[in-house]
Amino acid sequence: MGLATVTRVLKSVITNALTYQKSVEDEIQNLKTLINFQANVSRVMRELEFTVMQLQQSVIQLQEGLEISAAGRLSSVLIPPHNLSKILQEVALRLPQDVSLIAGFTVENMYVYYEVATVQAYATATTIRLIVRIPLRGADRVMTLFKSVPLPTYSDVLGRHIQIEPEAPYLAVTENRQYYSPLATADLQQCRKGSVTICEATFPFIHKNQATCVSALYFGQTDFAHKFCRKVILNEKFNPVWLQAKGFRPFWIYSLPSPTIVTKTCKGNGTTQSFNIELSHTGILMDDIHCQFYSEAFILLPVSDGYTNVLLTSNQVLPPHLPELMSPEEWRQITHDELRTRRALAALETVARQSSHINQQPYVELRNLLDTVSTDGAMTSQVTWLYMLFAFSIGLPFVVLTLKYWRRPITLLIRRVLPCTTDQRPYASQTAN
Repeated sequence: MGLATVTRVLKSVITNALTYQKSVEDEIQNLKTLINFQANVSRVMRELEFTVMQLQQSVIQLQEGLEISAAGRLSSVLIPPHNLSKILQEVALRLPQDVSLIAGFTVENMYVYYEVATVQAYATATTIRLIVRIPLRGADRVMTLFKSVPLPTYSDVLGRHIQIEPEAPYLAVTENRQYYSPLATADLQQCRKGSVTICEATFPFIHKNQATCVSALYFGQTDFAHKFCRKVILNEKFNPVWLQAKGFRPFWIYSLPSPTIVTKTCKGNGTTQSFNIELSHTGILMDDIHCQFYSEAFILLPVSDGYTNVLLTSNQVLPPHLPELMSPEEWRQITHDELRTRRALAALETVARQSSHINQQPYVELRNLLDTVSTDGAMTSQVTWLYMLFAFSIGLPFVVLTLKYWRRPITLLIRRVLPCTTDQRPYASQTAN
C-alpha cells in the first residue's frame, strides 16, 4: 500500500515535471520566435531606412540635376557619362561626312560635352524629357584661338626694350589657315569658354592677304608687320614679363629690364642642390618638376606633373614670324645719327613719364621717335642752309665793295701761277721771223 502510493506520487511528480519542462521549452521557443521576429523587424527597418535614405539622396540628386537643367546645362545625374557616350555613338553614325563630334565619344571625353551642351527640359504626365543641344565640328567652322602677349625685346642701338602692341588681344584662325578674325576682349566675352570655346558667327573672317598687325605676325608677312604694327620703346624699369609654356618639356619665356641673378633649387634622392643663373633681356628658362627658381623679386614654383586623355591643344606658345623687330628702314634712320636719336629718346621719355599715370608704364612709340629724329634732322638742315644764306648775303656785298682792292693782287697771283701760257708763244713767233 505504501509502495503503491509512493509510486503514484513519483509518477505524478515526474508527470508534472515533464509538463513544466514542456511548458518551459514552449516558452523558450516562443521567446526565440519573438527574438527572431524582432531581429527581422530591425533588419527590415534598417533596410527600409537605408532605402529611404537612398530615395532621399536620389530625390536630392534629381532636384540638383533639374536645377542644372533649368539653368540650361547638362547634368551627369540625369544622363550619366556611359549613357551619354552610347547616345553620342548613335548620333555619330547619323552625321553627314563633313560634320563630326568635337571631342569623340569615349567616356574620357564626356566632360567636354557636359561643358558645352545646352539643355531644355519639359515634363509630361509620366516623364521628364530633355532636349540636349551639342555643338558639332564643321569642316569650315573650326578655328584656332590665339592670345597676343607682347614680349619686350632688347635693342642694342637704342639701349632700350621694344615691344609690339597688337590692335587686338586675340586672333582666331580658320583650320585651312586662309582666313582670320581679330577679336577684342568684348567679342570673346560673348563666347562660351571652357575646354572648347564656342562662339556665335557674329564677326567676319578676313582673308590673310588683307593684312593687319596681328595677322601679319602670325602668317609671317614681315613687310605688313613693320607697316601696320605699333611699336613702343619701354622705360628702363618696365614690369618683367613671364610666359609659361606647358607640355612634355615645360619652359618659361621671360623678358627682364635688367640682368637678374636667379637661384635654382632642386630636390632629389634626399639631397638639395642650389646654384645661381644670370638672366638678362629676353630668353627661355627650362622648367623642371623637381626644381624651383627664386630671386629677390619673384619665385617660380615647379610645375605639377600630370596628363590628360583628351587631345585638345591648349597653352601652346607660338612665336611670331618676325626675325627683326625693326625694319631695315627704321634701323637706318636710327643708326644714321645715334647721338640725335638718343637725345630725342630722352626728351620723349621725359614727356611720357610726366604724362603717364602712377600705375601705367611710360613708353615711347617708335614712330614718334623716328618722326622726331626726322624733324630734328630737317630743322638742322634748314638752319644750316639759313646760316649759309646769311653768310653769303653778308659776304657778297663785302666782296663787291672791296673788289678793287683785291683785283691787283689776284691778277699778279694768276700771272705767277700761269707764266708760260701767256709769254712763250709770242717769243717763239718772233724767233721764227
